[in-house]
Amino acid sequence: FGGTSAGGGLTNDLWTFDLDTVKWMHLSTFGNKPSPRYGASISATEDGRRLYVFGGNDGTHQLNDVYFLELEKLQWSLLPVHAGAQPTPREGHVSCIMSKYMLISGGCTDGGAKRLADLQVLDLYSPRWECLDEGAYVHSMSWVRPRAVYTTFYGNKLLTLKPSNTDKLFELQTLEFALPEDIERLRAKKKHNLGLSEKLELMDDAVCSVNSIEVSWRPPTKNVERIDRYKLIIATGTDVVKDVYQGSETRFRIVGLKPNTEYILCIKCMYDDGSHLWSESKAYMTRK
Repeated sequence: FGGTSAGGGLTNDLWTFDLDTVKWMHLSTFGNKPSPRYGASISATEDGRRLYVFGGNDGTHQLNDVYFLELEKLQWSLLPVHAGAQPTPREGHVSCIMSKYMLISGGCTDGGAKRLADLQVLDLYSPRWECLDEGAYVHSMSWVRPRAVYTTFYGNKLLTLKPSNTDKLFELQTLEFALPEDIERLRAKKKHNLGLSEKLELMDDAVCSVNSIEVSWRPPTKNVERIDRYKLIIATGTDVVKDVYQGSETRFRIVGLKPNTEYILCIKCMYDDGSHLWSESKAYMTRK
């Protein structure tokens, strides 16, 4: 797909190579085609029904858009991706599709001057980008060549060549995927390293007296800036449920409770778009 012609112009045409006849054939495609470009990646879904094109250089700047081709209809479409942090526009990268994920790695940006070594994943079913590995090691290797290719996919493996400052092999890193478990594992590891959590959690260190419980909660670090308010709910063994607090604080003292009584608490956070998130319920006991 695409590339630079013998005359120096950019193309967005598609060709297929027949391994039986050992011949090339041009495919006429339709729809919303990718712009002419070079340095893009192209990868096929496991069922062979779609091709995905990502990124490249249109002769003016590097790209990070995603197009797919329905092979039965030879129809191109743009894939809008509005969720997640968009990958850095790039060229000369590699890509691979495993299960419902498209993985991209490497390439260069800033007109070819800056080398990339990150690993990005796009969920093709519910389009969302996510960075699994920032490839920070490349920043300490000032000798890497900007337009050289140091990564490739082979089957379910990502192979990364790390050169020495004398341009010899220093390390060959292999990352193997057994989807979808390894993608989810890397996503969880990334969130853990960043201290990200999607959970709203009541803390265990409540201060309980004879007739009060002072409880705190830990908000989810993901989308925390979108939280509008919290609602604290209390229930007793007689199935009486009521709201005892609404506000933006993350600690509240409930008073007027009975001694030596178990109370079930739950916290709910309300987001600015009307959505909400519940914590798991926890039991607390007032003192005798």
